[in-house]
Amino acid sequence: MEKKKPSTTKERLEFVEGCLINLQRICSKQHDILEKLTNVFTENFDGWIKTINGRLGQMEGEVRLITPIRKEDQSNIQHNYELIYGLKDEMETLKQEINAIKLIQIISLKQKMSINDKKDIANP
Repeated sequence: MEKKKPSTTKERLEFVEGCLINLQRICSKQHDILEKLTNVFTENFDGWIKTINGRLGQMEGEVRLITPIRKEDQSNIQHNYELIYGLKDEMETLKQEINAIKLIQIISLKQKMSINDKKDIANP
């Protein structure tokens, strides 16, 4: 059935008034829906913030536990480097001493050989 178009001013006003009431109901429903969605989003957002803060708190606690261990490791590493460099210096010193001993042995052998050679020449 086709609706009849309002012909009089009064009918037109009633029609417009009806449209406005319908629009107001629709807007009110949309407002209620948006308000509910906003509340849900706010609750979810609050939950996300609490979760993030909790995780950050855990990480801060872990960092507090790790920091002394890291400092100790750093100290140990530094100490190890000092030991390594000390041993390296000692090895260098030992190498020089070994070379000196080799030279002494070579000189000693040459002296013994020259003494033996002189004896051999004197006693043919």
